[in-house]
Amino acid sequence: TSPPLALVSAIIICFLIAGVTHVACTRSVRSAIAVVAIITIGSWAAEYLGLTFGLPFGTYVYAERLGPAVLGVPILVPLAWTMIAYPAIVLARRLSTDRVRGALTAGLVLAAWDLVLDPLMVKEGYWVWSALGPAVAGVPISNFFGWMATGATLAFCVWPWLTVSPDNPPTDDRVPLALYGGSVLLMAAKCLTLGLPWIALSGLIAAGILVRCGMSRPQGDEQEWCG
Repeated sequence: TSPPLALVSAIIICFLIAGVTHVACTRSVRSAIAVVAIITIGSWAAEYLGLTFGLPFGTYVYAERLGPAVLGVPILVPLAWTMIAYPAIVLARRLSTDRVRGALTAGLVLAAWDLVLDPLMVKEGYWVWSALGPAVAGVPISNFFGWMATGATLAFCVWPWLTVSPDNPPTDDRVPLALYGGSVLLMAAKCLTLGLPWIALSGLIAAGILVRCGMSRPQGDEQEWCG
């Protein structure tokens, strides 16, 4: 059975608070506000375009069980984007110091996360794809490209707000990396109970490689600042 909406909402809110607190404590409150505003509004806009025009993800509809919505987009959806986009961007920053390459990397990191999310949510009936085409576990390939494009755009916009400097020194990124890895672990565990073992395995492998690579490298801006 699917977890109750209250539990899903609580997990999203707790992860979101942890991420926002990390931005505020390691950068500034102003940066935290900017990160939340950019990602929440930007992801809502992308989802609205997806529902209205089928771009950039494909053609789909949300189930009413996701709770209150704004112009058809459930409020929980942009909150979930914000919850995971910040950790994904932090991970991308550790893999590349360049804004453009880093943003593209963040898009890939988010698409890797969605390898588990979308099949799981479709299986549980949170949303339905009306036109598939080439698909993976009931999710059109176009959706993953949409995640990459949306994630890269959001990362490019957020990038300057996460830059470290002599006034904003390099930080410990274990919290956002743990949020990214932990969310994949939770979804993978649920996939196993729903008979989606290969989805769980692919997500764990992709997330494991990305987090391991990110942890093995110092903060990208630290290399520039200390140099």
